[in-house]
Amino acid sequence: MERPTTAASSNRKLIDLENELKNEKKCSKKLLDEVDALKKEIHKQNFSSFTQNTSEVSVSDGRLPLVPGVREITLDDLQFGE
Repeated sequence: MERPTTAASSNRKLIDLENELKNEKKCSKKLLDEVDALKKEIHKQNFSSFTQNTSEVSVSDGRLPLVPGVREITLDDLQFGE
């Protein structure tokens, strides 16, 4: 015959579940932080693939170096509506 559940055992189960939830939230936060760090690293790598070194980026005229297969669009190429 099964023993009836006592208040103490129910409280213990509740505490265990709350602790397990806290641990899962910590793990989830760590994983989300890792994903953000990886996204930033990929962004840096993608940008650096356009430039082999920092001297190729002109800060004074705000231009990136020419990228093969990518056409530069000037303001004259654009049409703005209302």
